[in-house]
Amino acid sequence: MKEFMMIFRYPKDETKLQYNESDYLSWQDWIGSLIRNQQFVATHKLAQNSEIVNTNNKEVTTLSTNMNVGGYLIAKANSILEAKTLAKECPILAIGGNVEIKEIEPM
Repeated sequence: MKEFMMIFRYPKDETKLQYNESDYLSWQDWIGSLIRNQQFVATHKLAQNSEIVNTNNKEVTTLSTNMNVGGYLIAKANSILEAKTLAKECPILAIGGNVEIKEIEPM
């Protein structure tokens, strides 16, 4: 199986979301299903503060986008189409977010 990174983004106007217990349970259920199917590798929630380094050494505070990166998950799948099917169940979609899927290439 290949490994895929799923990058979770949500609208910037949702930065003050108040999650309730059912929201956390949705994430636990989704990740739990990946674990049960031996497709889970790792996941992390990301803090909103960040620094960006560019080639001109200019100070850049944020990239121009209307979405925040909230975290990522690495999952195992046979193809990017299978990874996309897994991502379609991600709870971030319920708040207008999206999931970017990238195949991880060994270095």
